Amino acid sequence: MSILIQGRRAIMPMTVQTDASTTKNPALVNPRSSWRTSQNGAIEHRCSRCKTWMPATGDNFITAKNAFMGLGPTCHQCNRKISADWSRRNKEKAVQKNIRYQHRLAVSGDWTAQDQQNLFDLFHHHCVSCCQHESVCGKLEADHVVPLFLGGTSSFRNRQPLCRRCNAKKAVQVIDYRPSFLSRIRRAA
Repeated sequence: MSILIQGRRAIMPMTVQTDASTTKNPALVNPRSSWRTSQNGAIEHRCSRCKTWMPATGDNFITAKNAFMGLGPTCHQCNRKISADWSRRNKEKAVQKNIRYQHRLAVSGDWTAQDQQNLFDLFHHHCVSCCQHESVCGKLEADHVVPLFLGGTSSFRNRQPLCRRCNAKKAVQVIDYRPSFLSRIRRAA
């Protein structure tokens, strides 16, 4: 049986057994799986922690980009418990995480999609670190020269276009590649 889910095709193997459990619920998918279809044809997912079956929606389960249907293994209630347990075991890290989150909320400077496009246009869609065009090095990211974590803002003056690889290499360091990029461009011209 194949089911169309949000424009994607999901293959769900049906169990072909004649025992009592399958005859009562013929729509049941593999019993060891965390996915099944209910009697009315709705897709259900089982939380890996509390083992409760619920409709497979983002209202019931955490979202996970690379997971099947974009849903993670745990329901929202269990995920809150997991987070609370982690916070109790890792008090120092939890405090730092909260400080970073609060700082992100209070960061000054507005940043819009148009600002990002203007930044990329200003540098002709080149990564200012490796000097490669966006078509060569991949999608550009608007990096913070001074990271938010270290007190930077989200203003236009604190942004530089970097490819994903260069941005990951830079991490939380304060490195302004823009002057060296501009001098290389001037020398080449």
